Amino acid sequence: MRCGLLLIALAIFLVIAGGQGVREAFAFRKPVDITCDSFLKSPPQEGWYHITGCIMEMPDAAYEVTSSSKDSKDSKDSKDSKETSSVEEDKSISNVFLPVRTGTTYMADSDKEPPTPLVLQTSDPAIIETLRQMNRLDTSKPEEAKKWFINNVDRVILHKDISGMIQTGINSDSKTRDEIAKLQKSLTGNYVILEEGKTPSMGLSVAMLTGGIVAGIVALLYWGSLLTRNRG
Repeated sequence: MRCGLLLIALAIFLVIAGGQGVREAFAFRKPVDITCDSFLKSPPQEGWYHITGCIMEMPDAAYEVTSSSKDSKDSKDSKDSKETSSVEEDKSISNVFLPVRTGTTYMADSDKEPPTPLVLQTSDPAIIETLRQMNRLDTSKPEEAKKWFINNVDRVILHKDISGMIQTGINSDSKTRDEIAKLQKSLTGNYVILEEGKTPSMGLSVAMLTGGIVAGIVALLYWGSLLTRNRG
């Protein structure tokens, strides 16, 4: 019975994910070119975009980390867990979340910056390495830290164009959004996440949709045979 429930859950997930992917592939044939100013004034809730003139500050970053917990006295097994953190810990960094601003909203004094409705999700190795180096700075030696920031200002304050898709539907993780909102007070309540490098994929979406249909058929056959046996 458990196997049948898992098949149904898998079928539902694949059909929803595949169906959403097919719709996006038809709806978004190419990325929409838009300035960061225009995007932030009226942020769309879905789509594929190439956004120009963006500014992001690395100290504002939140990120997912994968940590390994192991108790050698009680267990020989280690378990991997994910959590969302600010730029304070140096663990295994995966996805990085950066509030996105533009030249008309960015100010050196972050207390005066208005909330932004856009967050970039990225796994750019260069950005991850910058975060690691920031985490390793010795806070007991402020002059050395200040010198590092001055020498790496272009890595700390990013001026770049970004491309990707807005996370929506099954691709949107409400738990992650809640965690990011707790860490970043400079976000609007209805902010969106742009997943850098994400593009519509018709082939993968059709494969998932087909797999979901097949899994659904197998689930129906399984439950049908189970009912037949019970009646007999």
